[in-house]
Amino acid sequence: MKRLKTWGLTALLVLIVLEVLTIAPKRLGTAPDPEVVSPEAAKPGGGTPPPSTVATMSQIMEGVHLVETGGGRKQWELDSQKAQGFKDKGSWKLEGVRVKFFSLNGSTYSVTGHDGTVQMETKDMYIEGNVVTTTSEGYTFKTKSLKYSAGEKSLTTPDAVKITGPRSEGPFQLDGVGFRADLNNSSMKLDHSVHAVKQISSDGGTSPVLGTNLEDRDGVKVMNIRSEHSFVNGKTSEVHFEDKVQVDIESIRMTGNQADFLYDKKTRALTSLFMQGNVRVTDQEHWAASQYVQVLFKKNEFVLYGNPSINQNGNELRGQEIRFLKGGKEVRVSKAKARVEQEDAGPSSSKGLNLLTKGFSKGIAQ
Repeated sequence: MKRLKTWGLTALLVLIVLEVLTIAPKRLGTAPDPEVVSPEAAKPGGGTPPPSTVATMSQIMEGVHLVETGGGRKQWELDSQKAQGFKDKGSWKLEGVRVKFFSLNGSTYSVTGHDGTVQMETKDMYIEGNVVTTTSEGYTFKTKSLKYSAGEKSLTTPDAVKITGPRSEGPFQLDGVGFRADLNNSSMKLDHSVHAVKQISSDGGTSPVLGTNLEDRDGVKVMNIRSEHSFVNGKTSEVHFEDKVQVDIESIRMTGNQADFLYDKKTRALTSLFMQGNVRVTDQEHWAASQYVQVLFKKNEFVLYGNPSINQNGNELRGQEIRFLKGGKEVRVSKAKARVEQEDAGPSSSKGLNLLTKGFSKGIAQ
């Protein structure tokens, strides 16, 4: 009996030693070999990817509505179809963006775009993808991207911009590159490569809104304006063009340093175009020069003043003011002085003066 207990104890010890030698190294040694991965799972996009660490650092919400206030008033109001917030970046990524900005003088700018971001600390905003902005005054401008600066209260973009004017003033389009809207005073600026198209009625009346039929276009003149820079007053609708300004109205071209669209403050109808600074007016046969020229659309008149002169075939007509009536069919010169290159007509000859004024009027008659 005692011998059996001895053999049993010996057998137990042997089993324990075998366990230590065979099993323990697998559990207490180095990490086990990685599992074999199939070739399909090893390919890019194959198999199940490891869990993302971004999900633990962000929050996703549907149908987001945010309102920013400051200085006792609403700064902007934002709606987004989807928003993802990143804790480490302090920003929100937006999809399907619609935001309304409120200016100091009561104007609003409603902006829509595909995507956007909001920096929660600065409240700056960036919107891109088919960005369309509409102002409370009726202006619409389209661009690829738009940045909102909360500190400057401005909307800016370096991209090309297409601006459409309010329908109440008749068709008006303004294109350029580089844009800034100041929410403090509702002013807008195009940085360079400006091209504007304005339609006016040929009889100087209110511009009709063009339809799809060709007969709707019969009573309309098209005015093209080019310049390096342009400024728009969103409240008064006044438009300022600056640097290398060129205005084309049918066969007449006017160039100068600056030009302004002036509007009636009550009706907001376009009343005149005012140009200044080395102004030159030309058509196919004549040219005129002055410091200032004003085109009165309702009266259908061109008024040149500031040492104005007209030149035709070497002949020159000067006066205190030169006024072209009925779109150029008649010319009225105050305190006229003529220099005519004809053997039978002196510098002040009434015959030479009549020939010059009639010839120039015929050249620009509509």
